[in-house]
Amino acid sequence: MDGIKPIGSGHSDIFSLSSADYDLDFRLPNSLDVMATAGCRDLSIAKKLIIKRCLQKARNKSDEVPAEQLPIEILEAISCEMGRLDPGGNIQLECSCPKCGHKWLEILDITRFLWKEIDAWAHHILMEVHILARAYGWNESEILAMSSQRRQTYLDMVGE
Repeated sequence: MDGIKPIGSGHSDIFSLSSADYDLDFRLPNSLDVMATAGCRDLSIAKKLIIKRCLQKARNKSDEVPAEQLPIEILEAISCEMGRLDPGGNIQLECSCPKCGHKWLEILDITRFLWKEIDAWAHHILMEVHILARAYGWNESEILAMSSQRRQTYLDMVGE
């Protein structure tokens, strides 16, 4: 790699990478890029999709090159540089099976993780509203106006 430099400032920085005879301008992936890969079962296809979305410009000498026509080693160079520039963007967890001892690496999909957490929280709140509405006849807005501690106190009393 001949040189890397940021262009601009802020979260939408465009980075330049020179590798082999290619000059590349790209930005780092964001949550929308990650969400676009939600249906991808193949990690290499997901990686190519993210690079395609983030690639701003690719030139071989002076000719523009579409992302689909970039050689695999150039795609890997972009991927490695993205990882270097944003090490928190690709978190891998070392997992192991407690029964058989099998070990593997799992990529933390932060978008999916956060949506599951939000969904679980929303379901929990709805369950609290349901229980308190049935027990005390309060409506949803009255229940949600209470602090979580106060709701929990009433829930504990309902459970006694």
